[in-house]
Amino acid sequence: MNSRTPLLIFGAVVVGFIVWASFFYEQSKRAEQTPTYTSNELGVTFDYPASFDVSYYKEGNAERQWQVVTLLPKGYTPPKDSEGPPSIAITMFDNPEGTPLQQWIEGNSMSNFKLGTDQSLKPTTVGGEQGYRYLYGGLYETDAVAVAHGGKIYLLTAGWQTPQDPIRAQFQDLYTSLKFTK
Repeated sequence: MNSRTPLLIFGAVVVGFIVWASFFYEQSKRAEQTPTYTSNELGVTFDYPASFDVSYYKEGNAERQWQVVTLLPKGYTPPKDSEGPPSIAITMFDNPEGTPLQQWIEGNSMSNFKLGTDQSLKPTTVGGEQGYRYLYGGLYETDAVAVAHGGKIYLLTAGWQTPQDPIRAQFQDLYTSLKFTK
């Protein structure tokens, strides 16, 4: 046995402990930075970045209403009657007619699908349900994901200014964490 063997074993144990501790530290740090939001109104739960504030409201009129959960940068107060910064939103629409999801996306103006440049739907899964991803333009370029569940259509959107904007990855993390609770 080489006289340096115990020293090498000790060094390997120390390095292994440091790697192990770093892994668990990063996991706990990430857990602290991704709180979970539960909306009884929309029947969803999802993880979101701690750098965002979450709000809930209703829109529409007596004929049709929809419910919205919006995520805005923490501390941002939108100016009255003005556009805000790029944000993430989950909008829930009633679907009493049972319109198939693809038909709803392609035919309902609320989907903004017709503002897309390539007009293509890409299959995806949200909360165990089949849905579609697509892009459309407007004030901001927007990633959109639509999914049908429980007689409702959920439209998840994230506006961005450049393809590298962090909000795009944050949006993907959010919609892949989404679970339906109703």
